[in-house]
Formats: sequence, structure tokens, C-alpha cells
Amino acid sequence: MQETALMDRLLLVCQWIYKLFLLNLFWLGYTLLGLGFFGIFPASVALLTFFRDEFLGKNTEWKGRFFRIFKKELVKSNLYGWSFVFAAYLGFNAVSEIQQLNSILWLVFLVGTCILLVVSVYVPALYVHYHLSPLAYMKAAFILTFSFPVITGAKIVSLLFLYYLFSVFPAFLPFFLASLPSWVLIVFSMSAIKKLESEFKI
Repeated sequence: MQETALMDRLLLVCQWIYKLFLLNLFWLGYTLLGLGFFGIFPASVALLTFFRDEFLGKNTEWKGRFFRIFKKELVKSNLYGWSFVFAAYLGFNAVSEIQQLNSILWLVFLVGTCILLVVSVYVPALYVHYHLSPLAYMKAAFILTFSFPVITGAKIVSLLFLYYLFSVFPAFLPFFLASLPSWVLIVFSMSAIKKLESEFKI
């Protein structure tokens, strides 16, 4: 009986790894379909939506749905995504410039930028779960970050561990570059979101 249970668990793990691999291939293919620059954000939204639905126990048929989400999000996700990238670039550039002028001000800006980055990690899950304005996404992300510091900390540590893992074993990148971090992000973020919804009866 124990051997059978062990084999069942092993089979589930193998199926999970295979699913991550396939979803990563889909993400990569649709990213390339959008010529990289225009494909990365809608492909990421489609990937995150799949993991979000799986977390909620919803229908996770994704082969045809992946393309439908990609097509639907082509403009909006690029607008939001590249706006965030540009804002992050300006933030880090400002930190770099201020470092040369005032060390105390530089430290304040650096801490503020790091907090914003931690907060923004909630935004992708919020984006695929709610239809809100950009400002509302950030407000909700702030609430989640500081309402559930343990979940937030665990999520950041897990993502940093994946960064370390990919650095040490770069051969994993073509197979799990987007799917594994997306799964980790959704599991922790949706756990916090569901706790918040339960507390406030949303």
C-alpha cells in the first residue's frame, strides 16, 4: 500500500512537471508570435490566468483558451506592462542619480523603490483576478503586502530561490523560465487574495 501511494505521488509530481514544461512552451511560442516585445505580456497573462483558474478549481482547458486570452490582452497588457517597465527604469535611474548627490536621500529612494517592487509582485495576480484601474491595482497590492507579511515574505523568498536555481542550473530556463515563477506567484498571491476576500466578505 505504501509503495502504491508513493508511486501515485510520484506520478502526480511527474504530471505537474510535464504540465509546467508544456505551458512554458506555449508561453515561449506565443511570446515569439508577438515578436517578443509585443508577445511577452499577453502570453504571461494567459499563463497566469491558467494557474489562477487551477488554483480556484475552475476549468483549466488551455490550448484554445491560451490564444483567446493572448489575442484579447494584446493591447491592454502591453500598455500596462511596458508602462510599468518604463516606470521601474525611471525609478532605478533616479536612485542611481541621487546616489551621487546625497547618501541619505539615496537610501530613502532605494528603500522606497524596493518596497514598490515587492508590492508590485501582487499586481499580476490581481490583474488576472479583477478588472480594476491601474491605481486600484496598486492600492490593492499595498493592502495585500502589509496585511499578509508572512505570505508576502514567503513569496519573495521563493521567487529569489528560483532566481538562484536558474542561475546555478541555466539548463532549466528553456523548460520552466515562465511557468514555474508564474505558478509560485499565483499560489502565494491568490492565497492572500482569498484570505482578504474571506475577511471582508468580498
